[in-house]
Amino acid sequence: MLFNFIAISPELNADFAKNVAQLAGRLGEKLYLDKEALHDIRLSGFLNEIGLLGFDSTIVCTPFNLLNFEQKKIFLTQGDIAQQILSPAQRLNGVKTILTYQFHSLAELKNEVNSKTLLACKIISVARDYWRFSCGKIDVKRLDHKQVLVALNKSKGMKYAKEVLDILMANPELVIDNISEQCLTTRLLLPGMVLKYGLFSANNLLILAEGHEFTKHTINKLIEYEINQKHQFKIVIEPLS
Repeated sequence: MLFNFIAISPELNADFAKNVAQLAGRLGEKLYLDKEALHDIRLSGFLNEIGLLGFDSTIVCTPFNLLNFEQKKIFLTQGDIAQQILSPAQRLNGVKTILTYQFHSLAELKNEVNSKTLLACKIISVARDYWRFSCGKIDVKRLDHKQVLVALNKSKGMKYAKEVLDILMANPELVIDNISEQCLTTRLLLPGMVLKYGLFSANNLLILAEGHEFTKHTINKLIEYEINQKHQFKIVIEPLS
């Protein structure tokens, strides 16, 4: 539920975090990451800006290229803050490592992390900065899809990995929100089913995290929530293994 600290922050953007998580997960699927690695990469997307909590609003809200040298240095310490926030949660060690190193160059990463974390950082940096360019978080101007790809390719091999950029360029549908996946309503859920993607309220608060195994109790609670809040969930279930 750490995501909800981002969702309620006036300086941060829950939609941005959800977009980064979605794109990172889709890139990870194209690179055949296993289930655990996909979970970590998506959660790293959701918590991508958690290290900015408590930062001066000028640093958080100003496009990166408009910050002065000292402000940029402070902005890039967010990995250290994320590490401190996530350290008590041992089960999030993979996510903590990704967020700690996410702004390091490819050359630095090769000397600092193992191959699994290296690939995860390659994915998260492309997914993160695709949406940072798109949302005006790097430059004042919000870039369209083609412009973002041009901007990312300028740093191919230095900040962004060729194999990840090539997948993004070859699959423009990965950034589309409504890629079709079979959804269930709450009344079709059965105990034992496992949630593939997190469920969010209308105001972007996380209700249930991905990987949740449904019980009769949680199904009834979701149905009750829908009735009370007049909000219908679209639920994607993990396929049976």
